[in-house]
Amino acid sequence: FTRTLQPDRPALFFSCAFLYHLERWQVGAGKLHPFASAAFASLALLQKISGALLFFPAVYLIVSQRGLFKSLSSWRLWVWGMAILAPVGAWYAYASRNSWSFGIWQDKYSELWHLTDSYYWKVFSERFAFDLLTWAGIILLVLGLQHVGRPRAVRFAAVWIASVLVFIALTLPGNDAHAYYQLPIAPPASIVIAMAIVELARRGWPGRVVLAGLAIVHAMITREILTSYHQPTVDIADGSALLIRHVPRGARIVSTDRNPALFYNAGVEAWFPGSADLGV
Repeated sequence: FTRTLQPDRPALFFSCAFLYHLERWQVGAGKLHPFASAAFASLALLQKISGALLFFPAVYLIVSQRGLFKSLSSWRLWVWGMAILAPVGAWYAYASRNSWSFGIWQDKYSELWHLTDSYYWKVFSERFAFDLLTWAGIILLVLGLQHVGRPRAVRFAAVWIASVLVFIALTLPGNDAHAYYQLPIAPPASIVIAMAIVELARRGWPGRVVLAGLAIVHAMITREILTSYHQPTVDIADGSALLIRHVPRGARIVSTDRNPALFYNAGVEAWFPGSADLGV
């Protein structure tokens, strides 16, 4: 999705680790899981505040195991929650002094008309069908969600998927900026897709023929996506060639072009202002 170092990738790791250790704690698998889950939850929120969407799958894991009343009356859970939020609150209180940190998502939240705008339906339909899940993944996801009433893992994944979709719906203009903003749907979707693959494999040769066909579709789309991402356009190639010719490798420059592929292919680092008007 990107050649630059983005917080989305470590945030995904921290999110998965948080929910894994939380689930292990709830089933009594070990004494270190409460501490590990709290640490990874804090790290996920520190990486990206949108990690707050993990609240819903976390609540499902806790309440489905303990029940609502026992969950609310457990002092250990309250202490655990405060241990997660204390470092996060302290960091964002400090970071709020930098106005730029909280200005980049201005005007990125949805209004009612965004939800009925065909542009957003088109953009996100294409992303889910190609960049994120591929058509094969969507078909398997739909098949897997038919078993939402049985395995606990599918119910948990369904809650997680719903929380991601709610986040996207609330921030459509912001999510429109980059496809990798929707990456949090990949882990829970993978759980459901895996369940669908297992179910189809159990159906004998008809199910395996379907899986083989879906695997071919997935491979074709994946190849096209990877090829398009890793082949720079003519403009990028020409621009990179000019930078290579005139700028020493490893140099840092000021640019009005915000495309990271230009600087990546040229081997230079660039700082770009918020406006193309640099002044004198």
